[in-house]
Amino acid sequence: MRLGELISWAETNNMMLILEMKIYDSRKRRAAEVLTSALRNCKKANIIVSSFDIDFLRHFKRSCKNIPIASIHTSLPENIDSLITELDIEAVHLDHCLLRKSTDVLSFHAKGIKVRAWTANDPFIVKQLFALGVDMVMSDYPELI
Repeated sequence: MRLGELISWAETNNMMLILEMKIYDSRKRRAAEVLTSALRNCKKANIIVSSFDIDFLRHFKRSCKNIPIASIHTSLPENIDSLITELDIEAVHLDHCLLRKSTDVLSFHAKGIKVRAWTANDPFIVKQLFALGVDMVMSDYPELI
């Protein structure tokens, strides 16, 4: 399935898409341009672009201001204020192991940032994450949670 077909399917089925971009070399700017071009002609869709790579997100946000972005982290980001100011992120996607107490989530919510936890596959852990106040849990087995 091509991206345009996926976007059309998501719109028809009222689904949100989180497009995680994995960029590991010098093609960050080009990847941002190609994705911007692909998203420019689509109808208003419920799309979020996410990446571990802040440079990619920076390039993407410059060329596509209307699509929300989220930064992905394996540790709690210390530079959250600059991510908000510079990139206007709408969420952080955090390794679920980082979230142990509600204040971990509340500190982001106080800044207007959503918290999405990845990748939790144990129903008990998922319940704990929602009890902490996360906005979404990503799982390899959503049918089990």
